[in-house]
Parts: sequence; C-alpha cells; structure tokens
Amino acid sequence: MAATKNVVITANMSGKVKTGLQIVSTGIMILWFVLTRDFGRSLKPHYISWIRDGGILLFLYSTYLTIASGISETLNHRKLLVDS
Repeated sequence: MAATKNVVITANMSGKVKTGLQIVSTGIMILWFVLTRDFGRSLKPHYISWIRDGGILLFLYSTYLTIASGISETLNHRKLLVDS
C-alpha cells in the first residue's frame, strides 16, 4: 500500500533488535540441542537447562517485541491503511 503511494517506511530500531534477538536465541537453542544430544551425559543438567531457559526467554522477548513493534507501526502508519 505504501509503495503505491510512493511512501517510504523506514526500519524501526525495535525491528532490528527483534531480529537480532531471534538470531541469537535460535543459536542458543541449537547449542542446547547439540549439547543435550552429544554431551548430555558428561555435562551437569543444570548447565544445560540454563542454556535452554535463556534461549526460551530470548524467544519470548523477541515475540513481545514483534507484537509491540507491529502495533506501533500499525498505529504510526494507520493513515496509509485508512486511505487505501
């Protein structure tokens, strides 16, 4: 809709932070999976659970940022939505 009206919508900082958190949390969850599968018997379980819990918390925070930035961008550019 914005492109048809020659309007440029710039990337918001929260979107960049969200993407970074998604990348980091995905890496942490892959690390957790590999550690559990390959080294699960030699590592203490609470170390592995900390890694998993940290990855889950980052995923949850990035989900919050996704919803918050979506609402913010929709409200900021609602005129483009209403006019179409």
